[in-house]
Amino acid sequence: MVNIRYISLAILLPCIAMVLTSCATTPALDRIAQGDRYLKENKWDEAIIEYQQAMALAPDLKEARSRLGLAYNNRGWRYNGEAEWDQALADLNKAIEWDPALAAAYNNRGRAYNGKGQYALTNAIQILDSGQYDPAIVELDKAIDLYTSAIADLNQAIALNPKLSAATNNLAASYSDRGHAYDIKREWDSAISDLTMAIDLNPDLVDAYNNRGWAYDGKKNYELAIPDLTKAINMDPNLALAYNNRGWAYHETEQYDLALADLNKAIELEPKLAVAYLNRGITYYYKAMRAEAIADFNTVLALTKHPELVWGAKQVLALLGAELPK
Repeated sequence: MVNIRYISLAILLPCIAMVLTSCATTPALDRIAQGDRYLKENKWDEAIIEYQQAMALAPDLKEARSRLGLAYNNRGWRYNGEAEWDQALADLNKAIEWDPALAAAYNNRGRAYNGKGQYALTNAIQILDSGQYDPAIVELDKAIDLYTSAIADLNQAIALNPKLSAATNNLAASYSDRGHAYDIKREWDSAISDLTMAIDLNPDLVDAYNNRGWAYDGKKNYELAIPDLTKAINMDPNLALAYNNRGWAYHETEQYDLALADLNKAIELEPKLAVAYLNRGITYYYKAMRAEAIADFNTVLALTKHPELVWGAKQVLALLGAELPK
């Protein structure tokens, strides 16, 4: 099984061996051989130096170019794992520069863009919480641009390598990541298509079930949302967002007691999950539980300044005739 995020030389070494043994050795080939030894040991910094020296000795040597791309890809993969997104992107840009057909590099770069996008989104929420709306909008725009870049790279990874990893978890992860990016952009049909492919390839991806359930929620297709979110909860009983998402689906289908049970669980698992308080407050409102609803909406306003959540809480507080907090 070939990992398209991190590629070893196991499938490439026979070809290299033929090159090295079928002709007289040269300094450039010696450098490649040493770089390969470092690459097998996950010593990517050292491997990059060797391949760069091989390129300096023989600029047109194809083996050196592809191997240099591979080394940068693997080091970028490592930076992704450490959430060092800028360093990852720098390496993965170089990987693609040296080997434009390396699907793994596009996959890893797409994941790096997703990581930076999530960081920008989180930062935007924190800025909103401090009441600074214009800087928050700048961060939100940045997040959208990063998610858009992620989608483009994951598209390219899938286009380049649809068969090599069709039976691996890595292609499933690419579809799942791209589906999550579409969820963030509220492009529900594209999200559902990708998340369905991810689940078909790897039925154990709990986030794919949760995110597809979220997309079905977005389309008001609750009869499909609830089974997906139930599956996610069964796979990970501590996933607060899945309880929140299923709670909303139960609310929208007028199963208010089930909705409250799920939203209570979401808040128990993640006491600062503002959206769960908003959804529970709305459910209390529909059950004519005025005091409980007001308490939840006031909690939303205390927890976040996210414009959609704040707007929703204030709208229902106004309907209840409640005084807004100072």
